[in-house]
Amino acid sequence: MRRFFALVLTVFLSTGCASNELPSTTVDGITGFMANRTIMTYSVGHGTQVEYSTANGRTFLWYPGNTRTVSGEWKVEERDVQLPGSDGVTARKVTLICYRYGANTYNPVTNQRGGAWECRPAERDFRLIVESVQGDVFGLAARRTPPFALTRDRMTIADLQRRMVASSAQGPEN
Repeated sequence: MRRFFALVLTVFLSTGCASNELPSTTVDGITGFMANRTIMTYSVGHGTQVEYSTANGRTFLWYPGNTRTVSGEWKVEERDVQLPGSDGVTARKVTLICYRYGANTYNPVTNQRGGAWECRPAERDFRLIVESVQGDVFGLAARRTPPFALTRDRMTIADLQRRMVASSAQGPEN
């Protein structure tokens, strides 16, 4: 089974299926983009993160240093916000990406516990995307533990896939 998985990953790597195409910033555009997609982001605070989002609003996060994947929920919504400007305050509709992880989770960058929805402007989140690929390329939805310990270093999906192929070739066969 491990050799089959390694072969599938090798074929995937050779086809260049990664995509950095970002959607429009409408609710429908962002929802369509995120559904059934693995997204890799990088920020100075968190480092590299990998997250798979299902079409039905579930999400599975592979976070640097974690020994378990973090499951949660995601949604996209639009809100009116008041923005200060040179001619006073103006109202503007902003599309937000919202995540909710379990109450037993903790965000070391914001020092916040999970359990409540956290929403951020989609435009800001898109700037953190390194790349994305359609589908659950690391099998995060089907596993409690990540494929290996993720470091905070900036990486690509192909880097992680190569590492998975190498580690599966070294491990015992199922």
